[in-house]
Amino acid sequence: MRREILDIEKMEGWQLYQQQVREEVNREVENLRRVEIEGRTLQDIGAEYVRIIQKINGLNRAIEIPEELKNYE
Repeated sequence: MRREILDIEKMEGWQLYQQQVREEVNREVENLRRVEIEGRTLQDIGAEYVRIIQKINGLNRAIEIPEELKNYE
C-alpha cells in the first residue's frame, strides 16, 4: 500500500487537493483570530470557536491520513 500512496501523492490532483485544503485551513485560522465577541454570549462565542477548531482539525486530518498509512506498513 505504501507504493500506491506514494504514487497518488505524486499526482497533480493530489497536490492541488493538498493546496486547497491548506488554504482552507489558513482561512479558518483567520476566522478564529477574528471571532466577534462584542454583544455575544459566552456560549455563542464558545460554540463558534469549537466549530472552527473542529473544521481545522478535520481538514488537517484529511492530509494526515495518507502519511499515517505509509508509516503503518
